[in-house]
Amino acid sequence: MLETQAHFTNALVLNYIPQAYFDQVYKLIKQTEIALNGFMTYIRRQQAGKAEFGNHIIRDDSAFYDTTDSTSPDSESPSV
Repeated sequence: MLETQAHFTNALVLNYIPQAYFDQVYKLIKQTEIALNGFMTYIRRQQAGKAEFGNHIIRDDSAFYDTTDSTSPDSESPSV
């Protein structure tokens, strides 16, 4: 939502949209933000599934990234 708000702000500054339209969109974005935050708070309070699954957080394993510089002269180049 913040990205959308930023794009509308840019459109206003560049005179792509009138101030009245920006004000309507800005109000709608703020209302949506309030509703979404309320819904997230409600979901957190529900703690649905806690009895079945416990209070565990599910997440993916960390990814491994090879950060060695394969373009340096010291690195071995594959034989062709």
